[in-house]
Amino acid sequence: MSIKISLKMLFNRFEMIGEILLYLVIFAVLLCSLGAIYIQPVIQSAMDLGLVQTVTDFLTSILTRSDLMTIYEKVKDILDTVKHIFVGEEGLIFRTVIVPVLFFITFNLFANMYELPLCKVLEGRMSSNAKLSLMGNVISLSGRSALYVLVKLLFTAITDAIIFFAMWGSYKLLRLSSLNLMIPFVLLLIFFVLISLKRCFIVTWIQNIVIGKRKIFPAFGMSVKDGFGHFKTAFPRYFICWLIIYVANGLMGLLTFGVGLIVTIPTSILFLKIFEMTAYYTWHNMRFYLDGNTIIDAK
Repeated sequence: MSIKISLKMLFNRFEMIGEILLYLVIFAVLLCSLGAIYIQPVIQSAMDLGLVQTVTDFLTSILTRSDLMTIYEKVKDILDTVKHIFVGEEGLIFRTVIVPVLFFITFNLFANMYELPLCKVLEGRMSSNAKLSLMGNVISLSGRSALYVLVKLLFTAITDAIIFFAMWGSYKLLRLSSLNLMIPFVLLLIFFVLISLKRCFIVTWIQNIVIGKRKIFPAFGMSVKDGFGHFKTAFPRYFICWLIIYVANGLMGLLTFGVGLIVTIPTSILFLKIFEMTAYYTWHNMRFYLDGNTIIDAK
């Protein structure tokens, strides 16, 4: 489970980013098509509550190099506005439960349908240096992918709820201290720790389904065994991976006004999946192609 090897494989398979980007574009089109039903109330509430102006003020404070306290207050204003959209009396979304639930299910269903196919494509590259089509596998594995995503949705809902309440509780405790300027950094650190811990549960879940030929729940059990059996290496390296991903996307987003995310988001997806694939191959003592000519023997 090497970050260095994962980065090398990422650069050797950089052309795959185009396929992931194509999938994300199709996903965005489908999501926007459903947006009239699911997202419109949220957009209307955001406009009524002035979220656009709040975000603009935040970006202005960054571009004008305002002090940390000012930036912190702008972030707090955004979070307060978002909170009102979902739970405030002014927010249209407050009047219904079914809209956010349907949107959450639909978003996760389409957003994660690529995971099993991408694992299949990477297996072909790593095991026999074969070049498989991502979109072709998205179609051929659609039934199995949908079942996997729906099961994963339950895990995601539980773990994300735990992370949310942990972050909220941490925020409340930190507000009682005199370290107001450090609150964003401490919360970010806690967030990285929690998502790294979460990923240890599912580090090889997909690989155990696609490569190990296991059913969804036994594969999850094997993933938990893999992740916590190698916890001393899995957790800190996951932490570093998430740090790299968030810093790279954050900087690219700020420096290019969001345009650069077109490249960094699919790159981040591919990097994370390659990282998890190398974990599976390494922990199971399997040989794999680093590139078209170099084979790594994990035994």
